Amino acid sequence: MKKFIKQTLGNTLLALGSIVLTLLLLEAATRVATGRKYLDIDLRLRNAGLVYEPNQKQRWKRLEWDTFYGINSQGFRDFEYSDKGSKPKSLVILGDSFVEGFGVDLAKSFPKQLEQRLHDAGWSYRVYNAGLQGRQTPAYIQIYDRFFENKKEIPLVIMAFCVVMDIQRGPAPDSGQISYESRRPNQLVYGIKRFLCEYSVLYNFTRRLVKFNPKIRLLMTKLGFMGVVGFDLLPTDPRYKPYWEYTAGMILDFQKRLRSQGKEFVLLLIPMREQIENDRFKENLEKSGTDPRSIQLFAFNDFINAYCRRQGIRILDLTPILKSANNERPGGYHFETDNHWNVAGHTLVTNALFDFLMKNGLLEYVRSH
Repeated sequence: MKKFIKQTLGNTLLALGSIVLTLLLLEAATRVATGRKYLDIDLRLRNAGLVYEPNQKQRWKRLEWDTFYGINSQGFRDFEYSDKGSKPKSLVILGDSFVEGFGVDLAKSFPKQLEQRLHDAGWSYRVYNAGLQGRQTPAYIQIYDRFFENKKEIPLVIMAFCVVMDIQRGPAPDSGQISYESRRPNQLVYGIKRFLCEYSVLYNFTRRLVKFNPKIRLLMTKLGFMGVVGFDLLPTDPRYKPYWEYTAGMILDFQKRLRSQGKEFVLLLIPMREQIENDRFKENLEKSGTDPRSIQLFAFNDFINAYCRRQGIRILDLTPILKSANNERPGGYHFETDNHWNVAGHTLVTNALFDFLMKNGLLEYVRSH
């Protein structure tokens, strides 16, 4: 019996050794053939409460982007504007990673594209990019209060509201108790993945194969190698309407306060990707095994549009704009391996927002105030 166990253990170790040696040889071969071209670099921005720690500079290289992140002295991913002398008329866009420009160069993010579009049209306005990853509605308001409320040159505030992230489940705790640190994944698993991303060409080749192929993604999910992507029922189930009403009330209170300061407000509604791309919706249904009858895909969107009409809140709902554009160019406005907008998506949003501001006389309002 001991001899059998010893022999079995020896064979197992030999097999494992052969697998490891094969992987090392494949890694060496792919590294010689490609160098460091396919190695990814993680983004590790340090937070400083509401905003990022100022003056950080990092490169971020992923499957679909290779971009530079520079955080200014205020803690935002934005240009370093001088506060000396007379300041030009300005507007600020509050929000999360969509505003920040997740995965795209800063100049290609829609706040900076809008700023350039305004300059090209003769409106020499600043557009402050106050987007930060992982923040939500209470943080947007606190960021405005701390960094922008006293800037007299800002008569227009835009809040980008992400349907997936920004519905609040109830009264927020005191600001001093709110943590704006990004959610930390399992540190062991995250550390292994980060190491492989940055040092293994073979891992990145395999990762690309999985990320870019829906059938392989689905297979890997069913085998348990990838997490199940389901649906956040918060924006799709009317039973959560009390949370919708609470969040809408928070937005209304913010608008009333801005109006008392002589400022205008626009809510920019960012839809879920599943609301834009039917294929992505079907894929996630199949992955999670969710009954489509349990989902009212546009329930919150319909609610917040009706609420804004009743309360006189200006809202630009990007859902029909992105959906119509996607019908003409399927999958053309989001990254394939990530649910954020690519450069084309940011450009589409820029044009829609510019047209909305023009149509509603808000650019002239900025000039005259």
